[in-house]
Amino acid sequence: MRWTLFLSLGCLIFMANEASALEKKQLLYVGTQAGCNEGIITLDQNFLNCTTAKFGYTIDDADAKPEGNFIELFAGVTPTKNDGYVSPDRNHKNGATTSIGFLSVPAIPHGVRLYSGSQSDCNDGEATPNNMHKNCTTRELGYALPK
Repeated sequence: MRWTLFLSLGCLIFMANEASALEKKQLLYVGTQAGCNEGIITLDQNFLNCTTAKFGYTIDDADAKPEGNFIELFAGVTPTKNDGYVSPDRNHKNGATTSIGFLSVPAIPHGVRLYSGSQSDCNDGEATPNNMHKNCTTRELGYALPK
């Protein structure tokens, strides 16, 4: 019993130290204005000319190992198509994107969970903290570092 408790506590301490060692790469914002950008993750603090709040950070590329434990995120850069949207899809909304870092697939201490819209006629590919973004289906994506 003592060894089990010691090993469990040791694993928790190790996991906490691992998460705190992850480097922040890109600050993420979440849209907060109903009817405009609510629930959409972006890099733009004035996304769609509406209000946002700081959400969390992506994880630096150098820390995204082993590969199976991380998922890459992209930011849209094509005006009128995907500019400002964050997505796990490198071709989100058929526009150009740039890599902005990674999310952890396993939960991390104090991490903030993100989902990706999965309904093609509604929220497809949009990163969001809402598991029913725009009242449409989503899938779990991963965890960002806390703000």
